[in-house]
Amino acid sequence: MRTTAICYALSLAALMIFATPGCKEEFPPYEEPQDVLQGEISKSSPDTLEGYWDPLVQQYFINTPAILHATIRNVYDNLLQGEAHVEGQIVIQSFGAAPRTFLVPLSTGDLRKPPVFQGNIALPPDSAAEFSVLWLPISTDGHYAFVGYPHYVQGGAEYYGPIGFLASAEVQLFQRVQPIRFGQLQFQLVFKVTTSR
Repeated sequence: MRTTAICYALSLAALMIFATPGCKEEFPPYEEPQDVLQGEISKSSPDTLEGYWDPLVQQYFINTPAILHATIRNVYDNLLQGEAHVEGQIVIQSFGAAPRTFLVPLSTGDLRKPPVFQGNIALPPDSAAEFSVLWLPISTDGHYAFVGYPHYVQGGAEYYGPIGFLASAEVQLFQRVQPIRFGQLQFQLVFKVTTSR
């Protein structure tokens, strides 16, 4: 009798446990973080680029190409790391008498930091990937930026400009992260061109 009472009590307790609704707390679905990378373009070269015209080969040459930088910062509060897929380009438009388009490709060879190690890349929080590239201002139609612009002569040199430019960029660092688009950088350049003898 006592055994039957104990079995009955245990059965009743088990029934109450299963009948009582459990504490079901639903977690929100995981979402990939968005906008974790922010980019910026800058220029560190002088505002006057020097070049010369070689009459023997009928061609211009630039002695001081522009130096452009593309910086991509991790604004997420966690380390970003994964398989590297480093590629991109800076697109530059010129304005004025002879507007043109210029493309500056970016690749692993232009990446100053961080290093790509065994095919992977890592960006700690608030750190940046930095590209640096020399831009020889030859447009997609094969002309130097100053060709077709008015100029003045001073001290035996021809001066073109200032010519206005607008730069933007698209860069990818990680295989599984879409390329980011960023910009814009506005700047002006003067071209000082002499004739070689």
